[in-house]
Amino acid sequence: MHIICQDLTQKDAFKKVSAQIKKLKPTIDIFINNAGIGKYGAFDKITQEEELKMIELNVVALTQFSRWAVQEFAQQGHGYLLNVASMAGMLPGPLMAVYYATKAYVLSFTEALYEEYKDKGIHVAALCPGATESEFQARAGQQNSGLVKNKKLMSAARVAQVAYEDLFRRKVVIVPGIKNKILAASIRFFPRKWVRSFSMQLNREK
Repeated sequence: MHIICQDLTQKDAFKKVSAQIKKLKPTIDIFINNAGIGKYGAFDKITQEEELKMIELNVVALTQFSRWAVQEFAQQGHGYLLNVASMAGMLPGPLMAVYYATKAYVLSFTEALYEEYKDKGIHVAALCPGATESEFQARAGQQNSGLVKNKKLMSAARVAQVAYEDLFRRKVVIVPGIKNKILAASIRFFPRKWVRSFSMQLNREK
């Protein structure tokens, strides 16, 4: 096992990590873009530095590593790329506006890559979990939002299990949990003003 420690929000992070991987010369069959951060609060109350760090990690780093993975897979003729998006990518997110927007990017980007590479031995998928039991909520300052407070959240282990199984079933958008599947399917049928209002009610502090 090889562990590479690197802050992926730094501008030169991709170059440093890819250089270390190149030295190791591993054979990679599965690549998972799982790094991500969020921040809860009104848009004007979150610092510009925090907002840009979210974009740098959730969007820029993910895009760079996706390109690298696809190029590696193209050379060997096969591979699985899993990008961790979120249910947040399916609707606007008042009080977490930038985070939700970054996950919308991940979802759209991943589906596009799937279509580009599906006939080249490369399977690309997006994992879209709902709120998951982890340290994410506390770090994001989200633990008192209606989405999280007093709610029974799916365990990270269960999300990982579903992701693993559905990736090898070659699903493109992986949504763990029946409730999340119902929400994902139903959002498209409601007017956008209702979806925005619903999201606001979920995210408000309770």
